[in-house]
Amino acid sequence: KFREKLGMAGGVLEASDFSAVPADAVMASVSKADLGMFDRMIDAAEQQAAPVQQQLDAFKAHTGVDLRADILRTLGGTVTYYMSDSTGGGNVGSLVGLMSFKDRPRFMEAHAKLVKVANDLLGQTPDIGKYARLSAWTESGVELVSLRLSGLPMPLEITYAATEKWLIAGVTPQATLAAALQAGGKGDKGLFANESVLKLARSQKLSSFSFIDTARMMRPGYPVLSM
Repeated sequence: KFREKLGMAGGVLEASDFSAVPADAVMASVSKADLGMFDRMIDAAEQQAAPVQQQLDAFKAHTGVDLRADILRTLGGTVTYYMSDSTGGGNVGSLVGLMSFKDRPRFMEAHAKLVKVANDLLGQTPDIGKYARLSAWTESGVELVSLRLSGLPMPLEITYAATEKWLIAGVTPQATLAAALQAGGKGDKGLFANESVLKLARSQKLSSFSFIDTARMMRPGYPVLSM
């Protein structure tokens, strides 16, 4: 009875959910998830006289995008995040997150509107606009969008991609591209190639699964752990 209020989705993870994670992941979380909790939070705020819906209506008037209908309700089902060698060395720079689509066409239509509005606003703000820009590009058949911070001493280039099933985001373009190729079946055999994961995950019906390669994570942390 608490599942819905806590935003915990029902359903069982499938093998295809695990295959989106590369076999060389050093940590991973794969879970069924429901974004309906945000809808309920907005409704609860409205009941307490918070002008949330008024602000959402103003946002829609400015952008043409209904955040609840066009974004929140078009995403969800399965949520995954991981770090791996495939996406950049197994450290924080290799971190990527994936969320499955419920209605990809509607999300992509809203996405195009938001990117245009964002770039228009950046173009009207010289102090920021000459440094920051959302740029669309294609590599290996994957369509990606990067937040490029030209001229700033910040090596991060937040990048996301929309495959047929997943919205994928990473802290570097290389990580996001590698994750998109993995999710599209152009990577390795997936997390089930790890025997310990395979034995546990296939032996029962799971709605959530978390994994850490303890031996791998211990090595770089051993000096601190010893202290």
